[in-house]
Amino acid sequence: MSGTGLAGKKYPGRLGGQAIIERYCSVHKSCIAVLMLTGKYPRVMEMAAKLAALARDLNDRKLLAHGLHNIGQAHFRLGDYGRALELIEEAALIRLELGDKKGLAESRLNQGNIRAGQGEYEAAMECFQQALELYREADSLPGQASGWLSIGNIRYGQGDYQRALECYQKSLAIREETGDLQGQAKSLHSMDNVYYYLARFEKSLECAQRAQAINQNIGDRPGQAAGLLNLSNIHQIRQELDRALECANESLAIRRRLGERAGQVGCLNVIGGIHAQRGDHQKALEVFGESLRLQEQMGHKIDACITVCSLANSLIVLSRLPEAEKFLERAHLLAEELSSQADRAKCREVSGRLFAARGDTEKASEKYLEAMFLYREMGMDYDTAQMLLEHGLLLKKAGRGPEAQKHLEEARDLFRQMGMEQMARAAEAEL
Repeated sequence: MSGTGLAGKKYPGRLGGQAIIERYCSVHKSCIAVLMLTGKYPRVMEMAAKLAALARDLNDRKLLAHGLHNIGQAHFRLGDYGRALELIEEAALIRLELGDKKGLAESRLNQGNIRAGQGEYEAAMECFQQALELYREADSLPGQASGWLSIGNIRYGQGDYQRALECYQKSLAIREETGDLQGQAKSLHSMDNVYYYLARFEKSLECAQRAQAINQNIGDRPGQAAGLLNLSNIHQIRQELDRALECANESLAIRRRLGERAGQVGCLNVIGGIHAQRGDHQKALEVFGESLRLQEQMGHKIDACITVCSLANSLIVLSRLPEAEKFLERAHLLAEELSSQADRAKCREVSGRLFAARGDTEKASEKYLEAMFLYREMGMDYDTAQMLLEHGLLLKKAGRGPEAQKHLEEARDLFRQMGMEQMARAAEAEL
């Protein structure tokens, strides 16, 4: 009995033909994994589509789900959330029908990633928790590591940095146990972000450097782009602005070559922030505007509040206060929609600057104190110190010397505690 295989070729016997098909599928899957790693997403779509077509010819539902899922993943990386969700949900239904727990967990995980990108944190968390439970039932350690990382990302997005760090540490421990280098780099990048916002800059740099070494070793281009952006943040906080801009632009160039629109958003926000720190607020407006347009095209909300607040901040400096107010109204709505403490704090910080620019010291003071409270609650020492400094300067200008001195001294001490001597001296100079 002869078997019919790929491209109409005849194989001597059913078993031989089946073995060749399985080998072909295995090679195809491996190629797709390498293409995802190197960021060649259009090629991923092409190969995954061929795999899905073959699966339909063979009536292999499991293989079909795999192909559809990978096409969806490529769309997600390219910022086409709607199409990505359609394909991944189609794959999920097949996997549910087949009782494929591990495959279904993968689908739930990536459904959650899309929901998170759209700012639907509650729906994303539900997907991630389902994925983690399915991976446990399937006894998949790599899957559990991915689940913990994704849950950590939601905690991080909501400003719950301590719980996010705990999730990332669980993820890293599993990946070290299983020898998953790419996964280790992802977990380290996420830990780097948390340490950065908690003003533990040496730990942040250590994680960033470890992750970047892994990414370079395995040729992970998206990972290298993420690492460069994290290094840019550290250079920026150290006032090394030329180096910060160089890293961020290099990261953006990689993201553009890969077509990763969500990655470009992060880069543009950092680049805009560097221009603002240099005092070039007109250039910052252009960059933040580009970021916001990109997010609106994608339906991407996870970064939208910080972008809108940054636009408002530059408009305040340029004395375009009515425009700034409109952006701040939008930012407040986004912060509440996402239930993000970090976004709420940023909105209050920028609102304080708006009231200060209008000469309303009482309202500005109120907003600065609200922001300071939220930053303290999240353990964000750097942002707390910045608010103490800014509030102290506001009170000093208003002739409220004793109150101003208290805030400036506290800002100085907190900067010094973080090892930021330049900022500490700046605060001390105002006493």
